[in-house]
Amino acid sequence: MSTDPVGVREGTAADLPAVFAIADTWIGGKSKLYYQDNEQRALIRTAVDKGNKRLLLAELEGQVVGFAVYVMEGEVAFITLVITARDHGRRGVASELIRAVVARHTQVGACNDVGPEMKQMYVKLGFRCIDKFQPGPYRNWVFER
Repeated sequence: MSTDPVGVREGTAADLPAVFAIADTWIGGKSKLYYQDNEQRALIRTAVDKGNKRLLLAELEGQVVGFAVYVMEGEVAFITLVITARDHGRRGVASELIRAVVARHTQVGACNDVGPEMKQMYVKLGFRCIDKFQPGPYRNWVFER
């Protein structure tokens, strides 16, 4: 495990192959339901267009090891997707991505289909759970900071 700090930067269209490679490790197989109708893939693709969506990348030693997508709704940055490369899980990559969104914007919310560990991470980073719903097999949590 490297002790180098994780760097975070904005993603570009040139980064999409690396981003999709990470996403596909989670989305393929049993997790295929994350990409129903390619909605998430389209969300990621449009996040590099600099409209109301943003793509942040986490890099370690020059390699993309995670990414976050958030949507700007007025002055609020709303985190919709955070994915870390499987071989870099539990190393603070997701936390760094979320911290980077918080550093860029004063109002931040999130809505993710997260498990207990990710929910706990959001709380640890100063978010509070304000709602939950279950549209499918996963429970979605809504957070605000």
